[in-house]
Amino acid sequence: MICLARNRKKFFYRNLFDVWGQLRTYGKPRKMVKMIKAAQRLFIKRKWLLKKEFTYTFRKRIRFQQRKEPAWGYLLPRFAKHFYLILKPTDFRRFWKISVRRGRHFQQNYLSFVEGRVFMLIYRMNFVTNMFMLKDLLSRGIFLVNCTPKYHVNSMAYVGDFITVKNEFFDIFQKDIFLRLKKRIIKYHPPKFLYVSYSFMFALFMSKPRLKQLKFPSRYIDVFVGTEYYLPRV
Repeated sequence: MICLARNRKKFFYRNLFDVWGQLRTYGKPRKMVKMIKAAQRLFIKRKWLLKKEFTYTFRKRIRFQQRKEPAWGYLLPRFAKHFYLILKPTDFRRFWKISVRRGRHFQQNYLSFVEGRVFMLIYRMNFVTNMFMLKDLLSRGIFLVNCTPKYHVNSMAYVGDFITVKNEFFDIFQKDIFLRLKKRIIKYHPPKFLYVSYSFMFALFMSKPRLKQLKFPSRYIDVFVGTEYYLPRV
């Protein structure tokens, strides 16, 4: 019996060596191995949950898109931006902040920044109804403010300023305006804060603009929504 036990022990230790004569030990799995296995199990579980959650939210999103209304909160600021053509959303916000700092008469201060530029005043006077053409004409210095030509599109005009056309282009603009009035192409009359004379081709900026005096081609255009804040019409 003692011999058999010794032989078994020798056979056991002999099998612990591999082909290259190195001793192999089969110890218990370490903490790192356990952590890796636990992480793999957790990853498989999370993958299944994420897949389930994504399919559920995706179907829910499709059902929501079928019945949702137009995103006016996204569209309305763009309408105002595209109507004023040159002003960016950052310009609207800057005008808003300056008007708030001034305190009193916020609405008139804000509208004087937006509408008080030479570009918009000429458009409101109906001298030129095409904004893209107006942008090119301004860069050529055709329009004068207090007898000085203005070349920049965003140059400001203030209450009491006198806006005219150069003498060289006086007859051309006058004939064009009378023809448009005859054919009824002009849809909007000049607002009350401007005194316009088509006989002598000049305009006087009399007072700060008010919201009631402004007209737009679409009812969805709101000047105050251009700042991405909401203020109802007065």
